Amino acid sequence: LPSFPDEYWDEHPRLPHVRKGRNCIRPEISRTRNVGRVGVSKGQFFETHIQHIVANKVFVDFTTWNTSDYVKANYDQWYLEEVQKARVVSMQELESESASGQTLRVIYRDFEEFKRMANRIGIMDDEKETIPRTAYKGVVDFKYRGNRVMFTRAELDFSKDQR
Repeated sequence: LPSFPDEYWDEHPRLPHVRKGRNCIRPEISRTRNVGRVGVSKGQFFETHIQHIVANKVFVDFTTWNTSDYVKANYDQWYLEEVQKARVVSMQELESESASGQTLRVIYRDFEEFKRMANRIGIMDDEKETIPRTAYKGVVDFKYRGNRVMFTRAELDFSKDQR
């Protein structure tokens, strides 16, 4: 039988013994909603991040999608190419970028550097097992000032289990 914790249930699926090398591809627009700051986490991120999450209001007919694109080998190959095509910039360049519609990549060396970068531009900086929240293979993919931005580790080894 699967185990399920009494608290911090949202962190439970991120634990290595639960993940077992598996990942979940999630849509960019949340399809879930937080109902408030009361709970076991005592509203830890509610004021700074969670209250600003907007739930999707547009119907998406996923049954019409080609699901073979999301088979791990296909998806990983496509995503690695997306990351490699991104223009590498520094944090200073990211913050001063005036054009929008670009895909930009900022490289971090370790989790401490990731935290500094995340705090600097206002995205969540927490982690589980030294893996940043929302990371896929060490890449944190988000929108910033009209651009797609990827915070990545220097090495892009998609063969490793690094969420």
